[in-house]
Amino acid sequence: DVPAVAALRRGRGETLALLTALGELFVHGQHVDWRAVFEGTGARPVDLPTYPFSHQRYWLDNAVDTGDVGAAGLFASDHPLLGAATLLAGGDGALLTGRLAPGAPGWLTDHEVFGTALLPGTALLDLVLAAGRRVGAQNVEELVLREPLVIPAQGGVRLQIRVGPSDDRDRRAVTVYAQPEDGDADDWTTHAEGTLTPVTTPEPDLDLVTWPPNGAVDIPLDGLYEGLADAGLAYGPAFQGLRRVWRDGTAVFAEVAVDQPTDGFGVHPALFDAALHAIGVGELIPGGDVQLPFAFTGVRVTGTATGELRVRLSRGKGTDTVRLLLADGAGLPIAEVEALQLRPVSAGQVSRGAADRLLFGVEWVPEEGVAAAVEAPVVIKLGDVLPAPVSVVLVDASVPGSARDRSVALLGLLQGWLADPAWAGSRLVVRTFGAVGEEVTDPDGAALWGLVRSAQSEHPDRIHLLDASEDVWCPVPQAVLRDGVVRVPRLVRVRSAGV
Repeated sequence: DVPAVAALRRGRGETLALLTALGELFVHGQHVDWRAVFEGTGARPVDLPTYPFSHQRYWLDNAVDTGDVGAAGLFASDHPLLGAATLLAGGDGALLTGRLAPGAPGWLTDHEVFGTALLPGTALLDLVLAAGRRVGAQNVEELVLREPLVIPAQGGVRLQIRVGPSDDRDRRAVTVYAQPEDGDADDWTTHAEGTLTPVTTPEPDLDLVTWPPNGAVDIPLDGLYEGLADAGLAYGPAFQGLRRVWRDGTAVFAEVAVDQPTDGFGVHPALFDAALHAIGVGELIPGGDVQLPFAFTGVRVTGTATGELRVRLSRGKGTDTVRLLLADGAGLPIAEVEALQLRPVSAGQVSRGAADRLLFGVEWVPEEGVAAAVEAPVVIKLGDVLPAPVSVVLVDASVPGSARDRSVALLGLLQGWLADPAWAGSRLVVRTFGAVGEEVTDPDGAALWGLVRSAQSEHPDRIHLLDASEDVWCPVPQAVLRDGVVRVPRLVRVRSAGV
């Protein structure tokens, strides 16, 4: 179409309109001679990508962006999950810090337990090993996982790994703490604690060079991750690394591979965690409950893992423990765990841990500078008729009666008081006693507080609530008066009883 081509060459607006129209024709199956359309415009053809669009980001999201920590007097941590490290003055301990959040790194949210993203126990182990390398104590004598570390859906958590000084046996205490980044200064939780020792070099175990082991029987993995998801363990692509499993007598052998950058890790947590999936496949531990790592004993890392592992698993001394040997793709030893102890975990335990940082409750705290009896109010009983307008009227709602009857009476009083223009410049104080506070003796009175708070949202400066035994009022929206101390409600974080 000659006019159309002419329009293409005239102006930007007409060009965009024309290309849009031609594009719609093209996607609906109409033939468009694009060379004729662009002839004489200076446009040139370019090759299309040889791969489909995969929505994959091409920048690194695995490492922590630490900036120049040296300017702050710190050392770079050299670990993807940690931002900085420092050696403690006056001793030989160390402190390593970091931050975890969804997408930083992206594989963190691929490990869900009963619908909650948890940092895998193998990641806690790797953090401790990294801290030990800082002070020459690369072996984990024991590491106990105290609390699950929840990866929040929004925001992040701060990490601290503390390594203490060595004792007379060269053993060091190590502790992993975490804190929601929107938490209070003292809102730290101990997630793991244990003991580090200097490196020891065990005799190399080369049993994994021959692969697969002679005589081992292949165990099918059909529907493995679908079944785990149904049980409560939802593993995303980063953690679905178990490729093959064999059994040979009492030992189970596994082949594991993940498509994740492994630089900076001793053994990448997703790679290590995938090796543990063979425990259930090989039926090394009885029981059908969801079980998670609880304690690691005798952990030694002697090599560098890339994206592939050969693993040998066998039962430990206890019915809930497993011994592991990890080797690289050639069968050369990388790491050994003398005993891994697992424990069952329930949905309730995980949800309590997840709610820790999200659940808030009301606490009545002293309010300095606020005094009671600012002005002697006119007092009426609930159910009485309102007197002539005054600046402050107090309604004594601590009268006998059911929650329903008292609420109906108070609703009528509120409606009448708010509807009468004569009361427009006055304040209304509703007093209860024992309806709220540390000791509740009038639970029905709590219904009155709920009713008045609804009215307060529309008239915040005119209505006040007070729980006290005296006919006074305080210049705050809600207060509890006990022994002359005015307390006001504040939101505080509710801490769970733990797992």
